[in-house]
Amino acid sequence: MNKEPLTQQELQRMAGKPVYCPEMELYGIVKYEIIGKWAGVPFLVGAWHHEGVAVNFEYNILERKLKCYKINDD
Repeated sequence: MNKEPLTQQELQRMAGKPVYCPEMELYGIVKYEIIGKWAGVPFLVGAWHHEGVAVNFEYNILERKLKCYKINDD
């Protein structure tokens, strides 16, 4: 994992790719819309799993002030 969190510009380039969010203690996929109300806003998309139940989530990374880190390819 990279030592520095991704910037908003880097998050844009990470659309559709996995990242790690230590505040939430989870991995997710970056979603970045290019049209509509949410254009230019990066979201962290994933699922919580607990006792056999999964709940999907989409968190606005900027609004929640989340730090996301690129996962190294090696």
